[in-house]
Amino acid sequence: MLDTVLTIAATDSSNGAGTTADLATLNFFGVYGVAAITAVTAQNLNEVLAVKPVKNRIFTKELQALSADSMPKIKVIKLGLIPNEKILRTTVTFIREQKKLNPDILVVWDPVAVAGTGGELSEINYSLWLHIILPLVDVFTPNLNEALALCEGFEVDTSGLKNCMDSLTQLSLYFRKLGAGTVYLKGGHLPALINEDEKTAKGRSSKQGVSEFEKLTSYIYDVVVSGENNDVYYFGCGRFAGASNSTGVHGTGCIMASAVAAMLAKGYNAVDAIAYAKAYMTRGIENSVDVGARSRLFRHGYINNSEMLQYFPYMARTVSELELICNPAENSGFAPCAHDLGLYPVVDSSEWIGILCENGVKTMQLRIKKPESSEQLEQEIAKSVKLCEKYGARLFIDDYYELAIRHKAYGVHLGQEDLIDAKLNPIREAGLRLGVSTHGYAEIARACLLKPSYIALGHIYPTGSKVMASRPQGPSRLADYVALVDPAYPTVAIGGIKLHNLSDVKSSGVGSVAVITAITAAPDPAAAVREWLDAVGAGSSDPAVKTERRGRTVKKTSSGSETGVSKSRTVSAKKTGTGRSASAAGTSAKERARRKGRSEKTEKTSEDNA
Repeated sequence: MLDTVLTIAATDSSNGAGTTADLATLNFFGVYGVAAITAVTAQNLNEVLAVKPVKNRIFTKELQALSADSMPKIKVIKLGLIPNEKILRTTVTFIREQKKLNPDILVVWDPVAVAGTGGELSEINYSLWLHIILPLVDVFTPNLNEALALCEGFEVDTSGLKNCMDSLTQLSLYFRKLGAGTVYLKGGHLPALINEDEKTAKGRSSKQGVSEFEKLTSYIYDVVVSGENNDVYYFGCGRFAGASNSTGVHGTGCIMASAVAAMLAKGYNAVDAIAYAKAYMTRGIENSVDVGARSRLFRHGYINNSEMLQYFPYMARTVSELELICNPAENSGFAPCAHDLGLYPVVDSSEWIGILCENGVKTMQLRIKKPESSEQLEQEIAKSVKLCEKYGARLFIDDYYELAIRHKAYGVHLGQEDLIDAKLNPIREAGLRLGVSTHGYAEIARACLLKPSYIALGHIYPTGSKVMASRPQGPSRLADYVALVDPAYPTVAIGGIKLHNLSDVKSSGVGSVAVITAITAAPDPAAAVREWLDAVGAGSSDPAVKTERRGRTVKKTSSGSETGVSKSRTVSAKKTGTGRSASAAGTSAKERARRKGRSEKTEKTSEDNA
């Protein structure tokens, strides 16, 4: 079945925004786009000359035609410019009918009322309609100016990064309370809210490094609030010379909402959809075309995951994490580990660690979720560390990083929720490696912010070892994730992996394979270990020097001011720490997959357990 997105929006004679931009975006994401035209506009990249709504009778017929049985089933409806209340009423009725017929249909709303060039586009007072529209909307994507116009009287506190993020979160929660699903508040217009007195005060040099003014103006911060618990996600990226109000890129709001809609149609959740769409936006803006007269044209392009990491935003769950974007000097990353960790069993006792060591496993994790006591837990960790030291194996401790540091384990593994409360500096300073669990694009964006030793990707298949909030990723998505982060970070696949599906996992090019019940539930665990080692291998030795990690650089804009820029390497020229160009990621992944496909039973590897 085709992944079909319906865009309800106006035309744009300049081909930069509206339905033309929507359809172009959907096409580049590989989904089928259809359109119901709400208005015809006469505009160019600098101004709107006229807006002519279509007759409501014609608009109704458009919707009728597109929802006929002869058309592919619509998965997502994207709302753009709606010029008047007649068309709005028809749209609301249509969405309600579609949701009755198909409860799984999703709605993305980009609340277009004023063009980026300043022209009025709609006569609707949306403030009076929010309580009707928002309960139908699954992802609401206002920019900061639009959000403030819809929440009259709200003021953003720009006295510092934390206060500002708290304000944007409260503004997002306002729309959540009115019924919106996920709220994606785009903060690109934030610098315009800072008055001259604040600029003077915040512009003074800071002994701590980056001033509060620089933090708020050199980077773009978006806030996402989603889920039953109003979970908050901060997305941050560099501010580009071509993205200022004076030399803005036309149509970015339409393109962003369409990119989110496309990702939703392909089955991604809202936060992952936003993360990837944000990367697509950054890529298109940075490569935008200068057409003169203070205008730039967004450059669409087919998506190649192996080139996308340099454009990915960072994602943070706390403001203290967000500070790492602004202070890259304080974010040096964690000690490196082998790009190929080999077979990576996860077990819950020192007895299991002994069995693994005796049978030649060189990378393992001790995960004790419910220890009998703190004393028993520490004894198990201490004993496990000594066993791994004896056999020259790498031992990661799940969660209990303080005990891992105390007993000098090889590394620590933390899940996404564990990262919120964990103190990462002591882990880094002790020289321990850090592995981070991820379950999609957004969490990968967070892992890249923290610069761990490896990134775990899961769960690949259904698993009974724990209750998972996310859906199984499958081998196809695993391959996409590996192509995205390789060779910048070692990767580990985990979740439901068995010998019968191992070949699909290995074909993704993933560096390592983690298993739990495949060994612990086996009738003969020792025989199972040997069989898995034959199939996967024991891994490679650790690098002698630290791998270069992805980070923000600073470059001069055309005006001479310094701005944060997301590119950390030139794809065709700069080398990553592994000595390969980023553009070679896909090829190197395939080569590694072929190499791993051969039995490594006789391969002799030296293990460095620094």
